[in-house]
Amino acid sequence: MLSPDKITFEPFKIKMVEPIPALDPLLPQALLHREKVLEAAKYNLFKVPAKDVTIDLLTDSGTSAMSQEQWSAMMLGDESYAQTVSFDRFVDAIHKVTGDKLLIIPTHQGRAAENILFQVLNDLANQYSAKTGRPLRRRVLINSFFDTTAANVMLHGKLIEDDYARRDELLGKDNASLALRQGTERLDQELKKASLIGRNQLVVDQTRPDLFEHGIFGGSIKLDKLEQILSDPQKRSEVMLVMITATNNTGGGLPVSLANMRAIRQMIDHYTTNDMTMYDGLPPLMFFLDACRFAENAYFIQQHEPDQRGRSVSEIAHDMFALVDGCIMSAKKDGLANIGGFLATRFPELERLSWEYMVEIEGFYTYGGLAGRDLEAIAIGMLEGVDDRRVKQRVEQVRQLWGWLNENGVPVKEPCGGHGVFLKGRAFWTGPDGKVLVQPEHLPGHLLAVELYRGYSVRSCEIGTIMFGDYDTKKKIVTKVAPDEDYVRLAIPRRVYSESHLRYVASGLIELHGQRLKANWKGMQFTYRPDSLPHFLSHFKPIPK
Repeated sequence: MLSPDKITFEPFKIKMVEPIPALDPLLPQALLHREKVLEAAKYNLFKVPAKDVTIDLLTDSGTSAMSQEQWSAMMLGDESYAQTVSFDRFVDAIHKVTGDKLLIIPTHQGRAAENILFQVLNDLANQYSAKTGRPLRRRVLINSFFDTTAANVMLHGKLIEDDYARRDELLGKDNASLALRQGTERLDQELKKASLIGRNQLVVDQTRPDLFEHGIFGGSIKLDKLEQILSDPQKRSEVMLVMITATNNTGGGLPVSLANMRAIRQMIDHYTTNDMTMYDGLPPLMFFLDACRFAENAYFIQQHEPDQRGRSVSEIAHDMFALVDGCIMSAKKDGLANIGGFLATRFPELERLSWEYMVEIEGFYTYGGLAGRDLEAIAIGMLEGVDDRRVKQRVEQVRQLWGWLNENGVPVKEPCGGHGVFLKGRAFWTGPDGKVLVQPEHLPGHLLAVELYRGYSVRSCEIGTIMFGDYDTKKKIVTKVAPDEDYVRLAIPRRVYSESHLRYVASGLIELHGQRLKANWKGMQFTYRPDSLPHFLSHFKPIPK
C-alpha cells in the first residue's frame, strides 16, 4: 500500500451517479451484439449508439460532468431574447478568466465561432484586394489545423490563379494529374487543401525532445518558419491571420509555451508596424488563440516552463490572453459545459461585423444560439476551469493512463499531452521483428479503434488518414496516408471516469496488443467518404481476411 503522501485523489465528491450502459461488455452475447452494432453503423464509431458503449472516450468535447454550482446556476437562466442578465454574468465570468479588454460574442459551440470569424475576415480580405489591387489575404498561419478549423478555412477561403499555375508544385505531378482527371471540383478541393491548409501549418519538430520548445511544448509554432514568412513583404501581404491552438489537439494534445506565444506577438508587431490594414479599426495582422483547452495549456506552462512554477493557472491564463487580439473557444472543453462557446476580439469593428453575420446563423448577439441557462453554466464552468486542483487532477489522470500503456509496450505518442492519450495506430500493428501487419493505406488506426470497441466496448476516435489523408472516389482507394502516425485518440471526459474505469481501458488495450500476432487482421477500407469532415460521415468495411 502506498503511503498517504504518495496518493493523489480527486478534488471532488460524487453526489449523483449515472448508470453505465452495456455494463457487462465481456460476456459472449455482448460481443455478438457489438458485431451487429458495428455492421449497422457501417463501422463508423460516430454512428454507434451511446447505449451500446461502456467507456466512451470518443471526445472530451461537451462530455464533462457539471458541478453542483453549474446545475444550480442554470435555474437562474434569463430566457429573454435580447440583453439578458445571463449574458452579463457570462461576460463577467469570461473577463475574470481572460482579462476585461475582450469583447465577447456567444456561440453555440467553437466551430460556429470559427465560421463567423473566417466568414468576416475573408469578406474583408476580398474587399481589400478588390479595392487596392494588392494580393488576397487568405493565409492562416497556425501550429496545426484541427478538422473543423480547416473545414471553415476552406469553406470561406478562395483559390487564386497562382494556385492553378503552381498545381504541380503544390500537389506533386502525380496527384495534380489525378485530381485534374477526376474533375475541376476535385482539383479545387485538393488545391485548397494544399494552399490553405498544408503549407500554413508551422508546428515544431516534435522529434526533438532535447530542446525546450521541442520537448513537452511540441504544440508550439516553429518560429523560424513563421519569421521566413513575416519578414518577406510579399509573403506577409498574403497572411490574413496568425492563430495558435492551445493545447494542440492534432499534435497529440501537446501544449504551447508562453515564450512561444510572446515571440509570436513580438514578431507580428515588429514586421507589421508600417503595413496597411485591410479594414479601418483593425491592425494590419491579428494574432488569435483557439482557447478550447487553454487551462490545460496553462497548467503545462506552470509545471514545465522556466520561471513559471509557483504561479497559478489563472495568472498564466491571463498572460496568454493578454498576448492575443482575440480568440475562439469551445466552452465544451475547459469551459466544463455540455454546449456553447464564444468568439472574442479587442476591436469594436470586428465585433460589429461579427454581429451582422452571426444574427443570420446563430441568433441575437447576446445569446448566440444558447439558452440563458447554458450561458449560466458556462459562466460557472469558466471559473471552475482554471482551478489549479481541478486542472492538475485532469491532466494527471490522462498521464496515468498513458503511463500504464507505455510501461506495457502499447505504442503511444510521446510525450503525454493534456486531454487524451494518442495511440500509434501503425506501430500498434507492427510485430516485434518490425513486420508490418496492417498496411498504412488499410487504415490501421481505424482498425484499432474498431477492435477496441468490438472487444471491450470502449469507443475512441481515429485522428489519422481518415481525417487528414486523401482518397480516390472513383478507384475507391486511399491515395495519400496521414503524414505521421494513424493516431487513435482516447479523449478523457472531465470529472467523469474513475481510476478503475481507465484501468479497464488500459488492460483491454494491453491484451489486444498482445494478441496482434495471433489474429489475421487485414485492415479497413472505405465504402463511402465525403470530402469534408470524413470521420463523422464515412462508411467502412473490413478487408477480408
